[in-house]
Amino acid sequence: MSELGSYAIALALAAALWAVVASIIGATRKRDDFVRSAEGAVYAMTLAVCVAAGSLLTLLMTGDFSVAYVADYTSKSLAIPYRIAAMWAGQGGSLLLWAWFSAILAAVIVVQNRRKNWEIAPYAVTTFAVVTGLFVGLVLFVESPFKLLPAPVADGQGLNPLLQNPLQIIHPLALYGGYILYTVPFALTISALVAGPSKGPWVKVATRWNAYSWIALTAGIILGARWAYAELGWGGYWGWDPVENASLLPWLTGTALLHTTLTHWKTGRLRVLGFVMVITTFILCLFGTFLTRSGVISSVHAFGESGLGPIMGAAIFIILLVSGGLLVWRLPMLRAPKSDAQGHGWVGQRALAVLMIALTVAVLWGTMYPLFLRVLRNQEISVTPEFFRAVCTPLGVAVLAIFAVSPFLPGQTVANQRREAVVRGVVAAVTFVGLYALSSWQNPGVALVLTISLLALMSVARKLWQRVGSAWSSSADSRVLAALRASGPYVAHVGLIVMLAAVTLNASLQQEGRVTLKVGDTATVAGQTVKVLDLNAAQLAESTAFVARVALIGRDGGTMAVISTEQDQFTSTGETHANVGIHVRPTEDIYVVLEAADTGTKEVTLNVFTNPAVLWIWMGGLVMAIGGLLFVLPKRIGAPRMALETLHEDEDEDEPEPEHDQELVEA
Repeated sequence: MSELGSYAIALALAAALWAVVASIIGATRKRDDFVRSAEGAVYAMTLAVCVAAGSLLTLLMTGDFSVAYVADYTSKSLAIPYRIAAMWAGQGGSLLLWAWFSAILAAVIVVQNRRKNWEIAPYAVTTFAVVTGLFVGLVLFVESPFKLLPAPVADGQGLNPLLQNPLQIIHPLALYGGYILYTVPFALTISALVAGPSKGPWVKVATRWNAYSWIALTAGIILGARWAYAELGWGGYWGWDPVENASLLPWLTGTALLHTTLTHWKTGRLRVLGFVMVITTFILCLFGTFLTRSGVISSVHAFGESGLGPIMGAAIFIILLVSGGLLVWRLPMLRAPKSDAQGHGWVGQRALAVLMIALTVAVLWGTMYPLFLRVLRNQEISVTPEFFRAVCTPLGVAVLAIFAVSPFLPGQTVANQRREAVVRGVVAAVTFVGLYALSSWQNPGVALVLTISLLALMSVARKLWQRVGSAWSSSADSRVLAALRASGPYVAHVGLIVMLAAVTLNASLQQEGRVTLKVGDTATVAGQTVKVLDLNAAQLAESTAFVARVALIGRDGGTMAVISTEQDQFTSTGETHANVGIHVRPTEDIYVVLEAADTGTKEVTLNVFTNPAVLWIWMGGLVMAIGGLLFVLPKRIGAPRMALETLHEDEDEDEPEPEHDQELVEA
């Protein structure tokens, strides 16, 4: 089975190379036979990668410990779902996963294009084949998961305990999906730059696939934060780790891309910025892969050192150079001859784009600065989370402020702006004073951010009501779908506002304490009263599990909840892993970590955190993703929604769905 996987990968690389050559010849010489040959090569590439991926999954599930990758990441005692998840636990498997997803996506694009005969498709095939071929080549020559051991072993090392969590089955797939789906808008943009930009339907297609990518990446980031919160035992969910930042960067530029692309459609404004954002977002997806797998940074999320760094770095540089060259070449054609300088939300639109770019630059600089110093001066430093909070917090508040003041920006329609200003002023004053008083006059910054958040929600709610009502009344059929689609961007904005407000509360009001107690003792720590009920130890196959049951005592002296917190001590490595006990309430999480345990003295050391508003962080992320899903709903039940087919129906239209696509622009 390992030989089958290796041969399939070699065949996939050969097919990818021929797809590049044939598609270029077919496009430049107008040879339909070569274009069809390139499409056939894409199918062959996809089939070969599917065979390779199937081979690896079979090896993992059957436990073939003659294969090094299987021995490194699985064991006989590992459950089947985690054996499958082992595919993306290591370098070779995760690269194969990327190649697999990319190849399937390339085949989908080719299938849809055959029905519509899209003229820039050969260039898109070239781009897809290059991207897929890059990862297939890395699997074949650098990090193959099919390498055999000199001699089979009786059992494997097993999967890292941190990865044995259901979220680690879903979270990486969502992130990979987000990264790889951005290949579609990138490929279409590069194709349009080569063939000549126009107001063709490729913009609609790219925007819809960008929305799919954004939804997947949003879900991946939120699920990853939830995993870190539950598994790492440090009381937080986002530590500004370089790998965390690597996933945030394309999300920031992808968010800006959603808005700038729609502006391009409607008015011709921000057209160049839209192209730049497409290229930047895809480059940042590759950069995240480079950062995670090159070994240049140390992170709990990163893979170990490997030979991928120079190759990935060179590939990113070449793609950036080619993309930038095409952009400069076509710059005169990208500039709109007469763009509409006015229109709904144009000031807020530009301000939002500037803020997203500023956030991207800030996060990128903070992430890369230690690497620059290491290379240029041989100095080892680390950028602390305080830097990111100091730089990114005011930019995040500015995003909220844009929502809050949006009714008063040029291009907005408010019946009576003076009355609106008075109402909002009164609401702001009452809210700020009330929240400041509730904090015992201790947290004016928190009160200010929450006040701005309330005003932002008022703005979004008003626009949501207007747009849903307009969609309902103007739709001849499928009114419910029209209303849901129209609500999508505003629902996403509500989720963002809720999440930012919750993060502010959590970061500002979190309490932490450490205490050592014996069984039966009670103490107050981090604003919570805890009592250790009992401590037990269980000898497992690979570890000793210490489990403490802790009662949370309410203000009335009664038991509010009983939670279990566990520490696993692994016999072979001496490492420890905490299974956190969390009591979730609407206002706060009580988070208890068993740091140390002694069954002889019946003594435990607990880290206790009071984490305000954490539930609303997850709820805000969920609402954001739901908003994205609503935005991409079909016009009618049963309508085909494959992007290149449905969005290509009206090839001569310059204005796509005016009531629907204006939503993001107005924000």
